[in-house]
Amino acid sequence: MPKPLCGWTRRLHNPPVNQYNKNMNESGHLDRLAQGLGLDERRALLEKLESQSVISKEPLYQEQAGEESADMETRYAKLPWYSRIWYFIVGLFRAQSPVKAFQNSELVWMGKALEQRVPRLYQAARNILLPDFYNAVAKLRDSSRFFFKALDTGFNRNKGDFFVFLGSLEMPDIHARLVDETSPDRIGERNPGMAESAIRQTALHALEETLGMITEEQRLTMYANARSLVCLKQLASFLYDRLLLAFAPDDAAGGKICSAPVIRDALGSLNNVLSSLKEIPSMALLSSLFVFILQDEAAAVDFNIETETKRLLTQAETAIAMIRSFNRQVPLTQIARVAARDNSLVPQPMTGGEDWFTVYREHWRKNVDDSLFLFFSQRRRRELQNMYHDFFGDTPRAVLGGSPEGGHAGGLVCPRAESLEFLLTFASAVFLKELNPALRPIMVEGEFSRPEHRLEFDEAYNELIRLDEKIKHLDQSLSPGGSLGKRYDQINGELSSQPVKRRKIQLIMEECGETAAAIVEQAKWAINVMVNLTGGFTADSKTAPAAGARHGGLANIEKLTEKTPALRSGLALAAQKFRRAAAILAEVELLESGKE
Repeated sequence: MPKPLCGWTRRLHNPPVNQYNKNMNESGHLDRLAQGLGLDERRALLEKLESQSVISKEPLYQEQAGEESADMETRYAKLPWYSRIWYFIVGLFRAQSPVKAFQNSELVWMGKALEQRVPRLYQAARNILLPDFYNAVAKLRDSSRFFFKALDTGFNRNKGDFFVFLGSLEMPDIHARLVDETSPDRIGERNPGMAESAIRQTALHALEETLGMITEEQRLTMYANARSLVCLKQLASFLYDRLLLAFAPDDAAGGKICSAPVIRDALGSLNNVLSSLKEIPSMALLSSLFVFILQDEAAAVDFNIETETKRLLTQAETAIAMIRSFNRQVPLTQIARVAARDNSLVPQPMTGGEDWFTVYREHWRKNVDDSLFLFFSQRRRRELQNMYHDFFGDTPRAVLGGSPEGGHAGGLVCPRAESLEFLLTFASAVFLKELNPALRPIMVEGEFSRPEHRLEFDEAYNELIRLDEKIKHLDQSLSPGGSLGKRYDQINGELSSQPVKRRKIQLIMEECGETAAAIVEQAKWAINVMVNLTGGFTADSKTAPAAGARHGGLANIEKLTEKTPALRSGLALAAQKFRRAAAILAEVELLESGKE
């Protein structure tokens, strides 16, 4: 294999930033801290956090005496006969059913018992919530903010990445097998010469087979984590401020109070969330949250993951202890019953988390697809590198300032830059130097048997003559002093909002892209015309045109070759070079388009 050139090698190891690469960088959190932690490092971090944690294993929520529910009709039926007569009489005077009269009586007793139990939270006579209740909810809100930030910077941004990382802690055997068995690089190493379709099929089969090996215990563990995430999210995003705004200052109470019925719906909703979060989040779940919280800080020079995770663990311990303390001190179910005037009310468990496997599977499928895309792209880029070398020899590659490797640092990156660079190199190093000496006599003296062939040749020839100038003109417009570059710098200097700036820059990119596409398409047309015509220039009645060529029908070819003996070989070389250029350009465009 020929030794690769420096220019083409650099492009191989630093592929252009196309839309695919851009999306991967924006959405793939695992490209930074999480991706940098190997499986052993993740397990070591988890073990260290577990050894340092002082979080109590005691459940966050435990049902208290008197919280059980019973149908009022059933309870009424079990009363002694004389009690049922009493409530019948009370109901007659109050225009209520005996059951309703019994329920109201129970609520009165419940309110009095509640006041005796938590006299600083609730007052039965006025059915109001007192300042200590307001303060307890405010502390719960402040503690929950830790989880709001944790979920927002981790789980909410990309659930798939998060579940994959969490899965590596809870199911390390499955994660290791998925990484190994679905890797196209390793599949290729084990099966040299395997076709792309077979590599794809093998990777996807390994994915499904490995997912099928997840045990029931592992599924239940992941589901429990997903449930905790749902409950933490509901708790962290609960509308505490709306509930607290219902409280008003009261001098006699020494703080803010609120009528319990006014916020009965909010109390019921908060009670549902708290009662659903019975168990503390697992250390694997907290560890995953910590890693994702620290993604944006990992680039700092003095970053230390152990120090930072220990800091976050301390905050998590404080927040979890506050949630447990609230549940102990505030009998929210009984308060919600009194507020709703329904002593059969029970908290309803939150739903959610059942989709964890779907999210996990789909994200692994995306990871496999991305790996296959990258593997095939790199393979094709290596093949293209060899094609470049065979075609251009030791000629250095032209590099545009408006390319990812160019000189317009911080400026616009021209769409179709790689196609333009290939065409610029072809125009200057091949067409003008090698092919034009043979084509120019045809342009000046060639006598075509068909007029339309003369028109096509003239147009294609002139297009290729101007190709170098057109590409350089576009590149110059992207420079800081060029028309597009100046507009770009002006937009960046404006004080308008980012969405407005992005839209304006998008318009510039569209304009640049349209110009670049037009240049590429016109050049491609011109090269294809030359492919069709040059193969027939040297053919006569005894010789068939070159493969893929349309007979050019030069009536004076013999006269021209007598005048210039090297013309025939020059035209044959031109036919060969044009065919090769068309094939290489097609490959470049395929890579640029991001298609497999």
